[in-house]
Order: sequence, then C-alpha cells, then structure tokens
Amino acid sequence: MENLDDARLAVIGDQGFLPVADTGRETGTSVVQLPIVDGKGKRIYFNYCAFWKKERSSYYIEEFVDIFRKKFGGEEREQR
Repeated sequence: MENLDDARLAVIGDQGFLPVADTGRETGTSVVQLPIVDGKGKRIYFNYCAFWKKERSSYYIEEFVDIFRKKFGGEEREQR
C-alpha cells in the first residue's frame, strides 16, 4: 500500500487487513475489529512508553504526556 488511505480502502473492499491499536472509536459497519492473539488464543497487549531528558522538559512535553496517559491509560513511574 502506498498510504493509509489506500490501506483503509483495501480493508473496506475486503482486499486486505490493517493492524492498528485500539482507538476506542467506532469503525462503522464496513470494518470488523479483531483482537490480536497468540498461538494459544490469549490476547496480546502492547506497552507504550514515553521518554525524555529531564532537563529538556517543557510545558508541551508535560501536556503531551497527560494526553498520552489519558488516551492509553498508564501509570507514572519513578525516574531512576
């Protein structure tokens, strides 16, 4: 596929698949979302992380992290 729009059209036309993270949005009636599972049928989950240098922190980075945390859930971990 050349781009995301082409991939989406292939999915809608039943000509392909598109692995995406769950966005929590409705996909409509043309697309079916299936969970990714391992060989034993157990659902696979992904860990998303954000890292930045402490001395490079700014308002925008902190805002991004808040949005990231709200969207994907997560916990704040202590810096080491």
